[in-house]
Amino acid sequence: MKRLITVLLAGAMMSAIFAGCGSDKDKGSSSSMSQSSSSSSSSSSSMSSSEEGDKVEIIIKDAKLKEAFDAVRREFGEFYVSMPSVITEQQMQEMYYINPDDIEEFAGEMSIANVSGDTFVAVKAKPGKADAVAEALEKRRTDIIDQFKTYPVNFMDIKSEAAKVITEGDYVFLVLMGDINVPDGEEASLEMAQKEVERAENAIKSVFEGSGSSAASSDAGSSSDAASK
Repeated sequence: MKRLITVLLAGAMMSAIFAGCGSDKDKGSSSSMSQSSSSSSSSSSSMSSSEEGDKVEIIIKDAKLKEAFDAVRREFGEFYVSMPSVITEQQMQEMYYINPDDIEEFAGEMSIANVSGDTFVAVKAKPGKADAVAEALEKRRTDIIDQFKTYPVNFMDIKSEAAKVITEGDYVFLVLMGDINVPDGEEASLEMAQKEVERAENAIKSVFEGSGSSAASSDAGSSSDAASK
């Protein structure tokens, strides 16, 4: 009888041990699956843009900022920023000197080629902060010019001189892009680079001039209605 009880107790202990091991394995498997799911979710959330051909569709919430950004991209087509890379928030602060507290939204791309200084930055500043943002982008513009003065490759020492900061109300842009087939002499090359930047400026201005004329028309209509009443 004692032997039977001993055998039963031993069997019960072995069952408990195996059950514990199985539980640990299940926990490990569950933990592994949870980590895998978390990693996938993190990767998905960090991809705030979707690829469209060779370009990346940057998610821009402000309608006017998006309209201006897209207008410049369309204007230049294949001669947009060469080998573009989306500018991160850290780069925005460290390379473009922009204080996050001064802005409502930021979007930008810069060339990752070491022979190019191409860049396009579009910012919606908070009310009263456009000058601070423009000053920050002017500093970045100077950095690009200085960089290619000491590293005059691919005619960027000439092209970088054409870089320009453009302000439209609370919206501020930094533009340096376009084709430069280097005609005869540095002066002609600089003129060509300036004309390319002017194309971007015109594309930006067309967005804001359109809204301005629309607003003026609306105001005029309101005044007319008020007068008739």
